[in-house]
Amino acid sequence: VEGDYKISFTFTEPKADNLNKFSYGIMPAHHYAYEKGNIQPIKDKMQNFDILGSGSYTFVNFEPKQFVELEANPTHFLGEPKIKNLITKFTTADTYMQELAAGTIDVQLQVPSNNDNLAQIEEPGFLDITSYDANSYGFFVFNLRDERLAELEVRQALVYGFDRAEFADLYFDGNATVINTPISKISWAYNDDVEEYAYNPEKAKQILEDAGWKVGADGIREKDGKKLSFVWDTYTESKYIETLIPMLQADWAEIGVKVEPNLMDFNAMVDKVFENQDFEMSNLAWSLTIDPGSNYTTFHSSADEPGGNNAGGLRDPEIDKLLEDGAKEFDFEKRAEIYQAFAKRMNELLPYMFMSQGKQWDVVNQRVKNFNATSYCNWTYYILDMELVD
Repeated sequence: VEGDYKISFTFTEPKADNLNKFSYGIMPAHHYAYEKGNIQPIKDKMQNFDILGSGSYTFVNFEPKQFVELEANPTHFLGEPKIKNLITKFTTADTYMQELAAGTIDVQLQVPSNNDNLAQIEEPGFLDITSYDANSYGFFVFNLRDERLAELEVRQALVYGFDRAEFADLYFDGNATVINTPISKISWAYNDDVEEYAYNPEKAKQILEDAGWKVGADGIREKDGKKLSFVWDTYTESKYIETLIPMLQADWAEIGVKVEPNLMDFNAMVDKVFENQDFEMSNLAWSLTIDPGSNYTTFHSSADEPGGNNAGGLRDPEIDKLLEDGAKEFDFEKRAEIYQAFAKRMNELLPYMFMSQGKQWDVVNQRVKNFNATSYCNWTYYILDMELVD
């Protein structure tokens, strides 16, 4: 600490993405002190909304599963926001379009970019869409601790055996495309020289046959007393899931694989998958940063721990080395080559069934002025410019 408003840090080793670590706010030790390895005191404060920070808004009130109320911070270092009161409301896919049309909410983020929603957005006449390429992707994570899913051939067959392109076209009405690596198509490190795994049920069947998985009397493939019958942990209140379930079940049934969705509350699913690692397969989406080095905390073997992002248990020395080398390389072109090699290796290993990347739609009432968001900066980066005009 070099003064009331200055602090300096010295890194123990040079890494190209060290500066990214400062995208997180500094937490005051007198309020959030904890012992290394035990963050329960911080969790307790967060859950009790005993919050101290230096952002543009301060906490006022929280009603579980209803809303969070915030108030403009008059001492914010960049100035007080023009919008005095901000309420973040919990909405569902079944209600938010009606609320937008009724004017009971002013902004809805991440509205699926499809024609049904477009018609509902255009009908009231006072809603605008902020559209941009999503720096994110959807995926299925396979638990590689499961002996069946540990077989690369099984994972290959599952990916070849599902028509991801048809699903993306059906749900997003042409506003999304299939993705085959964990690096965004808008990234400077994107690699399109990879296997596309285009829908091919006959190839999927042949891969399973060659790997010894034979169709049983019930139509489900089996080997060594094990069946290709899986439980898919997923979440409720989602039109995405409602669309996906029948398509996935039908496509995989054709290649001799059974899958049963286990629907639950989203937070319960996250705990089951990440905290307990007690699952066979699940589906989620990752929002990405501008730097592909963030893949380290998702796919490096060190992240394979309870609560870590490597929920599927991927442990691959080549992946580890590429992620380590990418973090240490400062030459931009060489870094790009490293992460392109990482993407290719991930495309070969298939710890995920990568689903799609699409357009991001944020729907905004026209009384909200100066709303902005981009692929790399969400709306909160521009919150000081926003204002309400009735």
